Amino acid sequence: GQTGQPQGQYLYLNYPLIHNSKPYKNAGYYYNTIQEGVQQLYDSFKNNNNNLDKYKKEANKVFKIFSPNNINNQQIYKLK
Repeated sequence: GQTGQPQGQYLYLNYPLIHNSKPYKNAGYYYNTIQEGVQQLYDSFKNNNNNLDKYKKEANKVFKIFSPNNINNQQIYKLK
């Protein structure tokens, strides 16, 4: 999914997003395997409030990538 989907809303609201979406693997709590997902779920409960500054910083990077104000995105739609 892209950030227009619920995942982006969770990032925006600083809810712990446990996901396996490679386009924004540095934001939220990314996992490859179910075991990693379980560990990320545990880490999100334990550490999310302590990591909010980093969480917000990485989420903002994702928002810039998918933003309609991003010149690269504007060029893609201009070509269509």
